[in-house]
Amino acid sequence: MQRSPEYWARIRKATDKFWDEMESSPEKWKETVMTLDIPDELRVWLLENSIHTDKYKAQIEDNY
Repeated sequence: MQRSPEYWARIRKATDKFWDEMESSPEKWKETVMTLDIPDELRVWLLENSIHTDKYKAQIEDNY
């Protein structure tokens, strides 16, 4: 499925916010995920996976 530039801008903004929050409050990562402006499928993926490694950061950036 082709995504619009606006979609990718929204995802980029949300992932940037997420990683900023992770640096300052890693213990609150689940709360952070719930407040992001992201599609539900990405939110579910983040909540179901341990996202504390660069491996998952790369997967998020590559797939969403």
